[in-house]
Amino acid sequence: YQRRVHGILANNSKLNFPSGIAANINYLWVGDVANFRVRRIDLITNTITTYGGDGTSGYNGAGGPSTSYHLDSPIGISLTSSYLYVACSGSSTIYRIALYNQYMDVLAGKGSSGCLDGISTSSMLDYPIGIYSLNSYVWFVDSNNHRVRLIQLSNGMVSTFVGSTVGYSGDGGQATSAKLNSPMDITGDGNYLWISDEGNYRIRRVAHSSRIASVLGDPHFIGLSGGKYTLDLIPLHCYVIPYHKNYIMFQVFITLTEN
Repeated sequence: YQRRVHGILANNSKLNFPSGIAANINYLWVGDVANFRVRRIDLITNTITTYGGDGTSGYNGAGGPSTSYHLDSPIGISLTSSYLYVACSGSSTIYRIALYNQYMDVLAGKGSSGCLDGISTSSMLDYPIGIYSLNSYVWFVDSNNHRVRLIQLSNGMVSTFVGSTVGYSGDGGQATSAKLNSPMDITGDGNYLWISDEGNYRIRRVAHSSRIASVLGDPHFIGLSGGKYTLDLIPLHCYVIPYHKNYIMFQVFITLTEN
């Protein structure tokens, strides 16, 4: 369902495997994964345009207009007041698009799979999916490496923030010593990071002290839920919405799929 016509009414357009959304008061951005584009919907006029990607898979770097470069499976999107961050699972790359001029650059990865910390394009990732940004930091789920990685925007350093090797362990300890199993998504509330640890059927939470805990799910019980800590479905995505403006309370929403 690839469509190369832009600036048309959004409800007349066609997308191909949309995944990942972000919005502000005027616009909504969507990862049009199998069309290798990020699309933007004007919420006032209801028109849709291509905001990033040239419709081609693969990797050809970045450093200019966002529609001049490949976005290979842009599956994760995060928005701040100044930038749109895009996780491309197909090229194992994290991009940044400036909202004021649509200039796009590479923050992490080099277009090939691996696991290596380092500055910007000297780092290597493997199937990044979920992404979350706050202030001068960007966290993303590096799913095939069973980790959450951190980008420090001040110096471009990419490092491991959660996880070590595949498995399940580490609750109550340091997050970098913990084990995850194919994590799928990440979000935050300003106090904690929340991670959907798909292969472990758990939601994990990481505090600013970098200590990790399981808050929902049980990898030893897969079936009908038997208690408040059991998930009978696979946690794919999680979202945090403020519950009450006068209290530090949040609702965590979890998207589930069948085993």
